[in-house]
Amino acid sequence: PVKTIIQLTKSNQKSSMRINVHLKHKEGTTEARVLIDSGAEGLLINKQFCLNNNISMQKIDRPIPVFNVDGTANDGGKITDKACLLMRITNEEGDYHDEQCELLAANLGGENVILGMDWLHEHNL
Repeated sequence: PVKTIIQLTKSNQKSSMRINVHLKHKEGTTEARVLIDSGAEGLLINKQFCLNNNISMQKIDRPIPVFNVDGTANDGGKITDKACLLMRITNEEGDYHDEQCELLAANLGGENVILGMDWLHEHNL
């Protein structure tokens, strides 16, 4: 089985940064705070954030066990859902980048979205 490791880092660490994005979904557009973290794997969205913002989720084929960086099982249990969204990143000059994202829904504590190494590699960062 696939093992996904979620690592929540402190914002003062050099391996992470935070940005604001807009997530377009069937019910509208939602602003989200994103943690870009080189210590995390995958593209993840907080399941509770989805529920709170009426972001629809779809079941994935096979549940994915989730472990925290310390090796303990994540409180949210296995990942069973994903959200397919359009993510818009806008810079201070108003220029923007849109991309289709498939985010796995997990318990991320206080984080809305985490973009890990998969996303960084895809963008050559």
